[in-house]
Amino acid sequence: MTDTSGKNLTREKMQQILAAIGSRPAEDTADTDAEAYNWHRPNYFNTEQLKKIDGFTEKVTVGVADKFHDLCHSDFEVKIASLTLHFAEELVGQILNDEPNNYYLAFGTEQDPKCAVVTMPPETASLWIALVLGESEPLDSSRELLQLEESILLDTASAIVRTLEESYPEKMGKLFHHAANILRKQLPLALPGSQETCKITFNIKEIKSKKNSQAYVLIPCTKLDPVVGKDSLVPDMHSQKDVSKKLLEHLNEMTVSVKAQIGSTLLTFEEAFSLAADDILLLNKNVNEPVDVYVEGQKLFHGWPARAAGTYAVLIKDKTES
Repeated sequence: MTDTSGKNLTREKMQQILAAIGSRPAEDTADTDAEAYNWHRPNYFNTEQLKKIDGFTEKVTVGVADKFHDLCHSDFEVKIASLTLHFAEELVGQILNDEPNNYYLAFGTEQDPKCAVVTMPPETASLWIALVLGESEPLDSSRELLQLEESILLDTASAIVRTLEESYPEKMGKLFHHAANILRKQLPLALPGSQETCKITFNIKEIKSKKNSQAYVLIPCTKLDPVVGKDSLVPDMHSQKDVSKKLLEHLNEMTVSVKAQIGSTLLTFEEAFSLAADDILLLNKNVNEPVDVYVEGQKLFHGWPARAAGTYAVLIKDKTES
């Protein structure tokens, strides 16, 4: 290395250093109007897909209004109060803790007969039954339903299931089947904790009486794939072994960074800026020591410098102790 004793950084080099430091962009300390990412909420659908689901639910509201008109011989206004995505574990826990007296009608596909549910609070159930019976006031929501009343509630809840099915793409054919009876205080399906679930909340109001009710549907996000153009409802014909094999093949094709390091040394700031052509750097290894081979930044092997096919290479000697 060139002798640097008695040398100081020149004015020109100092200007170069200051210019380099000054050329870095200043840290942006301005407040940014952005919402923090919520890891407790799934993001199964992108913005465009959510727009398609909005169009789908608008179609559902029209169908529900028509079916309630036929059941109650009165006009109804149906709107979507909210559409939210949840992980099943958090959602089910909230429902069972905060709404213990709900009525439920399970529905699903032939392959998954109890994957979704229509959920009705007691006040909603008593109002729907009263409207079908032509009663001016809702029933007592605290008492058990009679057989006729339960049958009426089954008809009204199943109207929502039929409308969901009718609003799906025509190519799906008959998709949903609902359970034969209504359950109370017991969620009739077991949702895996990590399952991404869509909650669609309906506001259903009889226009004449202005009596308003609310119910919601819990349905796995995957069951809405046909609405946004996916086709996940086609039965999965791949076994777990096939999937594992494909994943392994994919991993085997991934590239990793491999670096051979002959050695290293430490220089002062002044020494680094004083380096010139033909200077010699002394490294921390003898010429008869093997080089270190790093894979993705982790030292894994020792090797010897070599040549192969006219190119510099490293001949692997052994693996380092972990």
